[in-house]
Amino acid sequence: MQELGQLGAKCVLSPGLTVLGVHSQKGKNQVNADKDKSDAELALSYQSGDKTAWDALCSKYGPRIAQYTLLEAMEQIHKIRKPESFRGWLFAIAKSVRSFYFEIIMPQF
Repeated sequence: MQELGQLGAKCVLSPGLTVLGVHSQKGKNQVNADKDKSDAELALSYQSGDKTAWDALCSKYGPRIAQYTLLEAMEQIHKIRKPESFRGWLFAIAKSVRSFYFEIIMPQF
């Protein structure tokens, strides 16, 4: 598994390409309540020490970013010069996709 994130909260990209939060100790009602919070509320909750707020953000954005990353990699794989560096190449694409998603796509909603 590849861990993404910082400050002890991570999104975990499993071999099945599902993005999971790693702090899910909340009950079902609390998880549902987090889904009703805005991104800003979740970010503030996480900054205030609610590490499980990261799970809601991972659930919301992680699968989309992973999907866009893998689709971009599939379209660009013919351009990889060093196949032995696939992992680093894929992470570079993920970084680019993340920037594009949050700077271009998200402001439209």
